[in-house]
Amino acid sequence: MSCDILPENGSSVSVKLIVIYRPPYSRRNRTTTSMFLQDFADYLSVLSTSPSKLVIAGDFNIHWDDQANVETKKFADMLKSHDLLQNVCDFTHTSGHILDYILSRSDDDIVKSVEVSTFLSDHAAVHCDLKICKPISGRKEIVYRKLKAIDHDAFAKDLDSSDLFQEPETDINKLIDQYDGTLSDILDKHAPVKRCVVATHPPNPWYSEVITEAKKLRRRLERKWRKTRLEVDRQCFKVQRQVVWDMVKHAKASYYEKQISECCGQREVYRVIDKMLHNRVKSILPTHRNDQELAEKFCLYFSTKIKDIREGLDAEMVAGTNIITDHSAGKDEHLDTFDLATEEEVKRIINNSPSTSSSQDPVPTWILKKTSKSCSAKHYTYRK
Repeated sequence: MSCDILPENGSSVSVKLIVIYRPPYSRRNRTTTSMFLQDFADYLSVLSTSPSKLVIAGDFNIHWDDQANVETKKFADMLKSHDLLQNVCDFTHTSGHILDYILSRSDDDIVKSVEVSTFLSDHAAVHCDLKICKPISGRKEIVYRKLKAIDHDAFAKDLDSSDLFQEPETDINKLIDQYDGTLSDILDKHAPVKRCVVATHPPNPWYSEVITEAKKLRRRLERKWRKTRLEVDRQCFKVQRQVVWDMVKHAKASYYEKQISECCGQREVYRVIDKMLHNRVKSILPTHRNDQELAEKFCLYFSTKIKDIREGLDAEMVAGTNIITDHSAGKDEHLDTFDLATEEEVKRIINNSPSTSSSQDPVPTWILKKTSKSCSAKHYTYRK
């Protein structure tokens, strides 16, 4: 497996991370060590042209601690010819051998430290610190209300006893301001605004709450094992760890299998594969030096587009199309009187209105619809 850790935030450092597993020779795996060494040498020749810093990690199943072994000596000579260092010095297998390597170029100076940790299986966990900066995770402040926790009966009671219902304004403009202010104040009382700072990261579409709960259980079992050091706790942790791995693997496979099966052509298939492999898509934005210049280009584009549309409509009117150009009709007409709406009409309008809301609304529509069932509909009528 190979992946590129690409630079962000103006950083000029990129790292190519490669993970390798070479299964030992067996009846099912007929690849000998000599064949692997030849293939690996060819692969290193390809990597030699990469400008990125290089880190190769994995289980090579070659006894690095036995330098007298012919195959180990060939492998060491190959690494030396490609200016690569093997950074693991302690035993990584229960048999007392070094089988797991972390390789890097000698002039990259990227590997800071290597530590062989606990044996979770027949292989130990190998931890490595790299001299690269961790990308700064974005953070943003979110504003929210606990709207689902509102007691709708209490909300309706406060609304009934408010000045909006008890002493409504007689002027329509003042009544609108009273409506907005009263509902906003009551909403702040029952569901005050809360603020929270959260980390921003792209969501995994295949991730689910079931996986989250499984990971939490795995973490609890790991803490318990590290605290007690009992074999039974270790086995429980290993079982749950495998459960999480299987769940993640199945979730990813199912998601991408569905994505590919729903593709209508080769182009869509390649788009899904690029997303799966994290291949970056070239930006389709116009060239710009900063955000302000980009915004100005967008503003110029849309203002020019609107201007062209208007000029096209004017040209059609001049050419004698059916567009009405006489605006004199109705200019002296005024709406100065409204008929009184009945309670049933108001209820029907409120209940049949869509539950979508805007951030400018004093209260979400769905809350207003629920509250209207408890409030007297006559409070919603108005006549000028």
